[in-house]
Amino acid sequence: MSRSRAGILSGASASILKFGTRKTTMGDIARVGGVAKATLYNHFRDKRELYAALVDAEVDALIVRVAAAYTSGVSSDPVTNALTAAALGVAGHPLLRHIAGHEPVVLGSVICFGDRPAWLKARRQAAGLFGSTEPSAAGDLALRWVVSHAGWPAVEADVAAAAAVVAAAGRVLAAPPDEPVDQFAARL
Repeated sequence: MSRSRAGILSGASASILKFGTRKTTMGDIARVGGVAKATLYNHFRDKRELYAALVDAEVDALIVRVAAAYTSGVSSDPVTNALTAAALGVAGHPLLRHIAGHEPVVLGSVICFGDRPAWLKARRQAAGLFGSTEPSAAGDLALRWVVSHAGWPAVEADVAAAAAVVAAAGRVLAAPPDEPVDQFAARL
């Protein structure tokens, strides 16, 4: 990522925390991000495009965090580790916390599944936890549980236990079609 783009995204985050999504102007973002307005407009036509890029960058950062937790979490189950890290990452994200508290309608539009590239990437990553390369019911279940923490964060001590339940449910949903679900569930 270029230094200008990183500054712009950082400026957008800081401006949203200070002014909110609606009151933040492109001028605020440029000023706080330390770039000229012309540079900002060379990267983004408007706030909508910039905010979409910010969501993409935040999803990428969360995916990195989740990938690290997959192999080095507290649980012996890597899927539970990944889901725990994802849920805690969403629950503690400063922008999401701010938006949830001050602009709940905006939060609703951010956390609703859609066809934006960030959602497709997140859906594929979640499906990958259950062995699929494309969005799947198991991945969507896990992702919806993770995203629910944006609006109502769980108590941190309870997240790992809930993540284990979601991981088990995802495995049942991902059961091979030729294996009866009750037999697959018994192996969990």
